[in-house]
Amino acid sequence: MRDDPRWLRVNNTTSEEIPVFAAMRMTGVTDGVIDVAKPDTDSETSTILFNGPVVIPAGKEGLGTRTFPLTAAYDTGDGTPASEAKWGAASGGWKLRSAKKGYMFIGAGADGFGPVVEAGGLYTLDCGALTITGPT
Repeated sequence: MRDDPRWLRVNNTTSEEIPVFAAMRMTGVTDGVIDVAKPDTDSETSTILFNGPVVIPAGKEGLGTRTFPLTAAYDTGDGTPASEAKWGAASGGWKLRSAKKGYMFIGAGADGFGPVVEAGGLYTLDCGALTITGPT
């Protein structure tokens, strides 16, 4: 496990801001920067990065990571996840949802945020010209 996150440059290709700790779907690579948008498939993990603690404005660059454990935003309308609860990305939303799968909370969530790891063990990110592989 790494103590310091590996931050990757991302470009928000949507017309809305990306919230802090949001799940972001990789859609391509432009000039060495990963293009991101909202997840478009429930429970997706292979194309998901997570935003850091800074909002990314529409059409602007920011940073994303897959260095686990990390902080993820969750939909408070689904309640508060307990430690070891498995939630996942939801099509059309920035936040993890309880009816989806892919990530496990390693501590209880609070105020819409909580620490997660990928529930599947090893991961491979594939975004066309960019592939990142590593252990969780």
